[in-house]
Amino acid sequence: MSLQLFVTLVATLAPDEAGTKQEMEKFQGTWSVASVEVDGKPIREKLRKQLTMTFAGNKYTLKIGDDVVVEGTFKLDPSKNPKTIDEAETSGPNKGSVSLGIYKWDGDDLTICFGANNDKNRPTKFSSERGTKHELVSLKRAKP
Repeated sequence: MSLQLFVTLVATLAPDEAGTKQEMEKFQGTWSVASVEVDGKPIREKLRKQLTMTFAGNKYTLKIGDDVVVEGTFKLDPSKNPKTIDEAETSGPNKGSVSLGIYKWDGDDLTICFGANNDKNRPTKFSSERGTKHELVSLKRAKP
């Protein structure tokens, strides 16, 4: 195999690390939860208003008020269409579970659609239709 062919092959197989790093940087910080829909149903407004999500490095924390309810890690692949996110819960009621998702940006707003915990099928569209058990989350960067 020629060196040029090898370099071309590696470039097509290796994820774009610079692009992934840039995407990770966009996630960093604290976000307010603008909306959450699970299996076609919105969560209670009173609960939604108390939720915040914080991303630090490859870790995330979900809080209700000041109480941490879920912690975990995430990884991104911005080279996919739609872009993908994999989340692994390290604490909380679903500790040990993995959720496969997709995400998109609208300016500085972030929308994520996750499949059910441990479902090997990643969502293909940004919706949470009844019966899918998908979770559709819209986040807005919290004001400092």
